[in-house]
Amino acid sequence: MAKDIQEALSRREVPTGIYCTIHKEIELVRYKRPPSNEQGLLGDTELTEDGFQLTTDSFCSQCALEGIYQEQLGSRAEKVANSNYLKIVSMENIKY
Repeated sequence: MAKDIQEALSRREVPTGIYCTIHKEIELVRYKRPPSNEQGLLGDTELTEDGFQLTTDSFCSQCALEGIYQEQLGSRAEKVANSNYLKIVSMENIKY
């Protein structure tokens, strides 16, 4: 099953010519996906010749396997949550 998913993803890959800063030998890729109206198709979205929309971010296959992207997303979410909490606490301490 995982092999089928990997093959499907590889057919959607678009090489970028840029290499990962962590895994220097791996070229980053963007992925083709069906166009989406929700992401502003008429805005700064890049389309391929066959009409697919390209992801804005580039990805390293090894970073994905190692969970580096998930870790970075978790760190960002944690920072935002902490920042929001501090704002709420500081607002509660303001005396009117």
